[in-house]
Amino acid sequence: VYTDYALASSLKGTEDIEQVVLSYDINCQYRRHLEERMSKNFDETIPNIETLVAVIPKMHLHGHRDDCKYLFSINFTEGCGQMDGEGPERNWAQLNTLSTTTREKATGHRHEVFEDQMNDINYKKMITMRA
Repeated sequence: VYTDYALASSLKGTEDIEQVVLSYDINCQYRRHLEERMSKNFDETIPNIETLVAVIPKMHLHGHRDDCKYLFSINFTEGCGQMDGEGPERNWAQLNTLSTTTREKATGHRHEVFEDQMNDINYKKMITMRA
């Protein structure tokens, strides 16, 4: 349910985009009945589902069956270039260190600490990008 909500929120305002690539380590399972779940819970996002292309990140793909490897491989997906789909995974190492220091904090404070850390990660990524 949480992933469906995040996806529905992300798809708002993407009506003019031709292709939206969803990289998720269990896309072979998640994609099943996605349209049915979205129409039931988030009816306004249904037109955007047609632009969604589901892939499995390269590192996670090796643990899947052969049919998953061909159907959900980034290598065989038009428009994906040489991306690996593992971008969000790279932040876990930095975020995991916060779990012990925020364990006893209130929910709101924990959220602020994690948000500050993500903003810092994004800022550092932005200033090191080359045009």
